[in-house]
Amino acid sequence: MAKANPKRHIKLKYPYSEDYIYGTLVVNPEGRRNILLRKKEGGITTTSYARYLMSVHLGRYLTQDECVDHINNDKTDDRIENLQILSVAENNRKSFLRIVKLKCPVCGEYFERPLSYFRGKKERLANGLITCSRSCGSVLSKLTIKYGSKKAKEQLKHKSSIWFICPSCKTVFNLQGQKLLMALRNRKYRFGPFCSKECARNFNEKIGKKAVL
Repeated sequence: MAKANPKRHIKLKYPYSEDYIYGTLVVNPEGRRNILLRKKEGGITTTSYARYLMSVHLGRYLTQDECVDHINNDKTDDRIENLQILSVAENNRKSFLRIVKLKCPVCGEYFERPLSYFRGKKERLANGLITCSRSCGSVLSKLTIKYGSKKAKEQLKHKSSIWFICPSCKTVFNLQGQKLLMALRNRKYRFGPFCSKECARNFNEKIGKKAVL
């Protein structure tokens, strides 16, 4: 647990002011803020600063089924406009959703899709033949019919690019060649792929399950 700094005492607001004497704001190594709460009857407990802010904003304690989510996925951005309440199930879905970011080979626009969208299309994804819309898909189909799949790519103005969003740190990273094919074909990638082994380890510790890098 992070050490409390006496100089960082903050005056608590309702509803926390009803049950606690004061709070001490601390920052963990990842830059996330928490509050150490001194109970009136003695003892200390901890809550996240985001959860504290949301409770103050609503004027009530949050229930165990309510999770405070950072909308932009930046866990250090505790502005109240960046916070929202999600159920445990909703929060899990958002945390574990594997997102792929692509560049359309026809129009060059960037777009995002969940990896589940590409079931049955993984070879096309690996070969850079996924388009952003039906109209671009129609253009690619005509080129494929005319030139074949390999030569059709040579006729396109834009080179398709594929990025993944790391489920742990939300960093956008690129996979190519054999690593990309392994990521797409490996059924064990329930939560990954991750941008690094460190992120995979951190995620394993967080959810208590074995993830695959």
